[in-house]
Amino acid sequence: MSTASRRHRPSLRRSAPHRRASLRFPWISGTLKAGTIALAMAASSAAMAAGYVNDRKQWLSMKPEARAAYAQGMNDSQNFIYADDTLAEAMVKRGRTKCLLELKTGADTLAENITFMYKNNDYMNLPPSAMYIITMAKICKVYIDLERAAFGLGPS
Repeated sequence: MSTASRRHRPSLRRSAPHRRASLRFPWISGTLKAGTIALAMAASSAAMAAGYVNDRKQWLSMKPEARAAYAQGMNDSQNFIYADDTLAEAMVKRGRTKCLLELKTGADTLAENITFMYKNNDYMNLPPSAMYIITMAKICKVYIDLERAAFGLGPS
């Protein structure tokens, strides 16, 4: 092989920049791994310490802003249409989404609706996610039924 053709080929002996740094400073990769593990453990313990909201008492102990944020997270997760959803499930989610958009319902209103529903003692041990489903089924029934009907499904 001529010298000219070698100049145009990348050298296989050169290592990538991240490899060169770890060769010069072997402690970097170990420190980064340890830091990543420590960060993951800290985030995990914070999540475990905070926990999920499981009933009316925990819901009412939250500030209104925290309730609104929690309600928005529930809304996002409950209305995302997954590939393995049944047609009926997808139509309920689509109906709820259209309902929320047309009624211009924000996270604060969702949280207020859940708080209002928690006044009923029958629901005191239910998690807010169940309260969200119950509330949305009542508020958005017409929208859900319209979506279901468009695909030949009966009313909810």
